Amino acid sequence: MADFIDRFRHSLGGSGAPNHYRRDEWLPPYNDHLLWQLRLTGVEDPLDPDALWDNSGGSGRHIQESSSGEAGKRLCRALQDHRRWVRLNDPGHGRWILGHRCFTDVILHIPRQTWDQDIRTTGGERIEVAAQNLIFRHQQDFKSSLPTGRQPRYLLRPDSRLPANEVLFLFGPAVFLPDPQDQPVFDLQPSLDKAPLVLDSLQWLPSKHAQAQPPGFYADQECLLLTPEGSGPIPLPGWRTEDDTYLFLRRTGENDWAVYSDSSREWQASERRQGDRWIFELRSPDGHESQHLALELVPASVSRFQSYGDAGGTLIPGLPSPVSPYTLELEAILLPSLHQGLRQWTIWLEPEGTPATPERIGRHPDDLIRLQLDGRGISLAIPGRPLLTLGDRIAEPVEIGQTDAKLLPFELPGSHGLLSLPRPDLYSPADERRLLGRTDPANPGNRPDFALDQLAQPRGLFWSSGTDPGFTLNNLSLSRSHAWIWVEDDQLLAEACKPSCPLMHLDRNYRPLPIPEDRNDRPLVIPPGDCLLAGHYLLRYRSKSG
Repeated sequence: MADFIDRFRHSLGGSGAPNHYRRDEWLPPYNDHLLWQLRLTGVEDPLDPDALWDNSGGSGRHIQESSSGEAGKRLCRALQDHRRWVRLNDPGHGRWILGHRCFTDVILHIPRQTWDQDIRTTGGERIEVAAQNLIFRHQQDFKSSLPTGRQPRYLLRPDSRLPANEVLFLFGPAVFLPDPQDQPVFDLQPSLDKAPLVLDSLQWLPSKHAQAQPPGFYADQECLLLTPEGSGPIPLPGWRTEDDTYLFLRRTGENDWAVYSDSSREWQASERRQGDRWIFELRSPDGHESQHLALELVPASVSRFQSYGDAGGTLIPGLPSPVSPYTLELEAILLPSLHQGLRQWTIWLEPEGTPATPERIGRHPDDLIRLQLDGRGISLAIPGRPLLTLGDRIAEPVEIGQTDAKLLPFELPGSHGLLSLPRPDLYSPADERRLLGRTDPANPGNRPDFALDQLAQPRGLFWSSGTDPGFTLNNLSLSRSHAWIWVEDDQLLAEACKPSCPLMHLDRNYRPLPIPEDRNDRPLVIPPGDCLLAGHYLLRYRSKSG
């Protein structure tokens, strides 16, 4: 469970996430990067959507972001600079790649007096118009980066703590707003020190008729964040703490859950199942005022099963998809040797440390990092820095500039070392056999199920004569049909298509494991957490259990 939680936090860009995930962010994160809060001050009209969206119009000439004092940092800029890293299917290569999508669900807190005045005078018309216009601006400005199948939705709330000239936006991975017609599939029954708590309903104002929805867990909801009174998307009345703790649920199956709390505090989170209901508990650390928070999750009274989705077609990187609970994570690349007749190889890296695409190498080679091996040994060329020479073999870890990529030693005879990637490319094995290999440039439409093409880079090889051989590093150790991959009894099986297709089983620390003498032609059996070396590609196998 701890390993699963750590990987989930990493996937959200929270604790331990590579810095380049967050390089554009400027809002302070809350709850381990599960939530962002944008506070605007100097607001003349809290229901003027144009002024809240950006500084191009409306009544917002005095609006500033509270922590920086900058006028340009409004909701549009905040959504632009704080994205959700998601796992996207690359149909051309049978793999998962990382991309980012704009958050769609936003909660807007407005001053209580503004809310009450509009309810009295217009029946909530201006509140509804403000929400609809924010949705329109959101759709127009981010139409190319919205997650598939999920449109923006806004919830406006009155907040008695806000002065008349301030508003507060909440958005992030843990903010989920159901459609007005939806009903929960699980009811929430919280209690504090065994005393029941009453949660506020979600209030909608469609066509002047207020509609309330109970807080709960909805069919297409992925996670749930509960926070102390006065903070977060679902605050618990009466729960008060001196720290930024929380209770967070992640749905992992039809009725399966993971629970955790603040990574920097000592609150103890636990879960237990009683029949078809779950009880999640959070206990205060020793030395603090004793508090026992419990949340009972009960199938809703309608109890009609509704299939759950993936929060608008997006998937969190680093976690299994709803289709398969298994992943192969491309974590590192084995530095190749110079085969007979080759003088030099080059691996091109993006400024953040990931393998560069052929298009980038062709158009912007001077912007890229070059990792090379020639007769003088390994060298590292980073734009704007002196050339770094590292010898023939990596003997100790080497940082690659400001990236999260590294060069690591590797315990294999004749090896030059490993290139550890800053974030993995993901593949999803399953019970059926799937083909792992590389794409044939002459027949790109006939790709293997898992196409490992990261080393199919131009300008990467040179003969001793200085000429380009006409093929890439990918050709040196990986075949078009290299291995069959499938899962059996929670273990990964890998079978070489031909004796000339190298495969190796590594433990979770990248140490090669000996091949059993009686193995013969049987496939490699790799338990969760261990690694497969296919050609120059090092992939870690993960399942729900590890």
